[in-house]
Amino acid sequence: FGAFYRYLDLGENFRPGVGFVRRPNSREHSGELRFSPRPVLSWIRQFHFKLPVRYISTQQDFLETRERGIEFTTALESGDSVSFSLVNSLESIDEPFALRPDVVIPPGSYNFSRFEARFNSFRRRYTVLNLRLGTGGFWNGQRDVATVGANYRINTNIGVSGDYEVNWVDLPSGSFTTHLFASRILIAFRKELVLMSLFQYNSETNDFSANVRFNWIPKPGSDFFIVYNELDEWSRILHFKNRSLAVKLNYLFAF
Repeated sequence: FGAFYRYLDLGENFRPGVGFVRRPNSREHSGELRFSPRPVLSWIRQFHFKLPVRYISTQQDFLETRERGIEFTTALESGDSVSFSLVNSLESIDEPFALRPDVVIPPGSYNFSRFEARFNSFRRRYTVLNLRLGTGGFWNGQRDVATVGANYRINTNIGVSGDYEVNWVDLPSGSFTTHLFASRILIAFRKELVLMSLFQYNSETNDFSANVRFNWIPKPGSDFFIVYNELDEWSRILHFKNRSLAVKLNYLFAF
């Protein structure tokens, strides 16, 4: 059995100074109850039953977000897992906001539920596959989502992975489909010398982005990074919208 509770209070005049907060002027209560029995079955390691909840209100006690859900996960002896979840959400907004230039969510209170099914294969295999399917309400409409992720370790030094997500959104103000592609390459020359890259395409913004990071660990607790970022307009390849190169050194002095 397991349980947790978290309370977060952010005053209206709170300024983080460094970083950011998602919702100033808010009070958040979140928690979860969990029951995880181990059945006497040779191919099932454990079941997980979870009841998560989250309430976010303003400092004036106006409820802005409420989430109540139920989740069931089966962990197999192979290391794979299958899970199903159902979440009911309440969202209240007092100003309109645009999901995209031609699709605007008007002010009001929205109550909708979503169902998701997931499959995650054992992450320590040389080949890993993750699947997610979701359907249900989305503000004042409907959203269906499908995600496929795969990871392949060519050997102990080289690994490649890819993710693809598609969203079908149907709202009174308009319908649209979005696609998100991501690919990662990891090359470990030695255990202290690694090259990592991330390439991503977003059909909604029509942007292609690249992040290449070189990491050298001279000793435990110390890191040297060279990071290159680039953002291109997909319809005009090599038409740079943003480029940056950063060098960072963290060195631990032990006395």
